[in-house]
Amino acid sequence: MSLVLKAGQVSFHNDKMVHGSPANHSDRRRVGLTVRYSRTEVKCDLSVNPYFKAHLCRGTDIYHNNPVGVIPDQQFGRLDRHHLSVEEAGVSAEKKLWNS
Repeated sequence: MSLVLKAGQVSFHNDKMVHGSPANHSDRRRVGLTVRYSRTEVKCDLSVNPYFKAHLCRGTDIYHNNPVGVIPDQQFGRLDRHHLSVEEAGVSAEKKLWNS
């Protein structure tokens, strides 16, 4: 099934769904955002995603399994780290990601 989006449109889907897009040949960035919801008893594997931070949406976290994220205090604040795509990180990082 094809879903063709226009500039400024967004797609919400399960991240296990096979998805992709052709190369971006424009001079504008293509932005992606991943959001995952889980219960507080779920623990993230920090060896796979060392920058993971949890943000509590509601209730109380009685398990404290994950590092807690800080709510940004700037409208367009930047994270204090270099971002790498899987392609930039290399094959070993991609294998680690898919074998988790």
